[in-house]
Amino acid sequence: MKRIITVFLIIILVSGCSFSKVYTDAIEETENHLVNEEFDQAYDSIQVALNEKPEDNVALNIETGLLKYQELEKFKEKRDWDKVSDVIDSFGTLDSVHPKLKKEIDETKKVMIEQVNLEKQVTNKLSEIQANIDDDLYDEANILLKELEENKEIEFAKAEVVSMREVYTKSYKKFEEEEKLAKKKKKLDTLLLKYESDLTKAEKSKNKLKDIKKENQYDSILQALNETEEVYDEILNKVYQSIIKEFPKEEDSLRTVQREWLANYEAEIQNIRYQFNELEALEKSIKLKEARTKELLTKYFS
Repeated sequence: MKRIITVFLIIILVSGCSFSKVYTDAIEETENHLVNEEFDQAYDSIQVALNEKPEDNVALNIETGLLKYQELEKFKEKRDWDKVSDVIDSFGTLDSVHPKLKKEIDETKKVMIEQVNLEKQVTNKLSEIQANIDDDLYDEANILLKELEENKEIEFAKAEVVSMREVYTKSYKKFEEEEKLAKKKKKLDTLLLKYESDLTKAEKSKNKLKDIKKENQYDSILQALNETEEVYDEILNKVYQSIIKEFPKEEDSLRTVQREWLANYEAEIQNIRYQFNELEALEKSIKLKEARTKELLTKYFS
């Protein structure tokens, strides 16, 4: 009651004129609402007072403060902290600010500082996550992302966090695919080196065969040819089986092509054997199997 009497005295001193009961009741009601922090109702009450005395400085000052408070709440809800700061500063232009409004202003300022700092932290962490993703540091990026996802205080940044998770998932999936391809290539390169080494050894067997041919002994030449042909046959089979293992999706088509090759191979060898002799057939078999091995290595391993 003492507060209300004080308000009336201020009104009398400022306005220096008589008041209608409607006006004084509206001022009293406004004060009660302000004390109870009922700012929307206070605004409605002060409008009643202004309807009675539109030019009253006291009522206009209260109305301005309440309008600024409404702006403050609007910008606060939108997290527009620059405008929140501007509105807070603008309260300094008023003749007076009700203690309850002053309390709200101070609390809002404190919240603003906390939230601005929190937003900076989130922005910095999102930048750090992106940097980790760019550097293929996915474990580190995932740890930071989980921290943001589990932080209940940053609901305002939920969309940004969800977006970053999508970026992470897409990038990590691509990274895994590239890693898988890199491992596959490394394995194929290793196999290629192995089979090329086998072909080099087989080539030595062919060179040895040339020396045996100089002796012009049929049995020795036949035995050497058989041994060399077996070497190339073994390499070809190993390469073929490796392709089926490493490229299972191509097994059916490869089997079809290989059957066709074998049919042509057997027909050609049989024809040479018939037209010439076993030695010529074996030499041709070596050449065909060596060529087929190199063809498969080039197609699937290079």
